[in-house]
Amino acid sequence: MDAQGLLGRRAVDDVDPVPRRPPARLVVGDRLQRHGPADRLRSGQHGVGADAAAARRKLRCPHWEVAADARHGLALRRRSVRKRGRRPVGRDRCTRRPGPPGRAAAAPEGDRRADWALSVQYVDDPADQRIADFRDLSNSDRRPDRPGGAGLVIAEGVPVVERLIASPYPVRAIMGIKSRIAALQGMCDAPMYVVPVEVMGEVVGFHLNRGVLASADRAAMPSFDELVATASRLLVLEGVGDHENLGSLFRNAAAFGIDGVVLGPRCSDPLYRRAVRVSMGNVLRVPFAKAPDWPGALDALGGSGFETWAMTPAPPAVELRALPSDLARVAIVVGAEGPGLTEEALGAASRRVRIPMADGVDSLNVATSAAIALHHVALGV
Repeated sequence: MDAQGLLGRRAVDDVDPVPRRPPARLVVGDRLQRHGPADRLRSGQHGVGADAAAARRKLRCPHWEVAADARHGLALRRRSVRKRGRRPVGRDRCTRRPGPPGRAAAAPEGDRRADWALSVQYVDDPADQRIADFRDLSNSDRRPDRPGGAGLVIAEGVPVVERLIASPYPVRAIMGIKSRIAALQGMCDAPMYVVPVEVMGEVVGFHLNRGVLASADRAAMPSFDELVATASRLLVLEGVGDHENLGSLFRNAAAFGIDGVVLGPRCSDPLYRRAVRVSMGNVLRVPFAKAPDWPGALDALGGSGFETWAMTPAPPAVELRALPSDLARVAIVVGAEGPGLTEEALGAASRRVRIPMADGVDSLNVATSAAIALHHVALGV
């Protein structure tokens, strides 16, 4: 290959060709020059400098961008926004930032940013009273079920906060780091406070807080009679005092479309922070009511046409798979993990039901056994 052919050769993956004048006779060592606007903008010995890049941007050309090169400084690379004949959906033509489809019909970006800036307050003082709802949440006196407690519902994490916003519980405030607050932009009118991560940990009292918390006032619960009047599938709890088990039970109830939960004696508060978190916010979606009398509530359910199935591994319980799933009204009754249901509850139920298990296994976690039973009765809905 002669000198002209060697010097005129271009790599396949190099920049797109630019119009150029036919070269004169080439001598080994000469460089091919690009023509057009780039000639007037060229400066220095290492390609286009920052002034040329700025001038390029002023041209509002959608095909050019400046990329940093660690060894050779700034290099101007030409990249087409059209690949295989298709335009990227939802992109700004000049800024190349991703945007939602239909962006042209939406509000101007500047207006949205202005509204966002007005709705958020920045707090860097842990003692600031605006974030008092979230202070020392690990202390027992902050529990909503304790006498003298603040009585607030606390949600942690973006998915749980979203469910709180969609629930009947009035949101008071939201506090979190910037990225988590941004994910909740425009969802509610409650004040939002952006705090540094270290300030958030100091205020809350623990660091595993998922980056955002929301506080809300309690909403009125339905009465036992109101809940029973409209339900066909219920979960009834006795003595479930563990918040994590309680949250898991509510999550299962939501998963299988259960109409409500009846809280018997010695049950924890479903709106305690840990129960809300473990339930993934489903405590805020599933109605619940306290039993006015126990075990009289089971008799009341029977009088309203409910079959009440007391879950127990002890004989003479009937196997779950032998029972119909298409009953008009049925309530699954479970007790605390370990002791299970009391004899009073077992005696008041319509029937005792067990889940068949392999030899050597005597019981299941209360949330697991409830999930199996709820799935069985949900099939008949």
